[in-house]
Amino acid sequence: MKAKVGAPQGITAAARKQAVLLYTMISTGQEYQEAGGDYYEKQHKEKALLNLKKRATQMGFELIPKIDPFAAFIPSDNVPI
Repeated sequence: MKAKVGAPQGITAAARKQAVLLYTMISTGQEYQEAGGDYYEKQHKEKALLNLKKRATQMGFELIPKIDPFAAFIPSDNVPI
């Protein structure tokens, strides 16, 4: 956030986010639950993909997902080789 809007507004945004979390925890009586790094990583990946698709469309291209040809041939633990 700091990179987008500058240090003062970034600090204010972070402080507001913490205040809202604290208020919600106190008013509802719930404990804080960390979303985890995987959640944020997945969220970042989805957002990056959406931005890439949007930019490709603006430039006249179409993104097509690459399919792994060997994905169907990965043996599971239950099937003997």
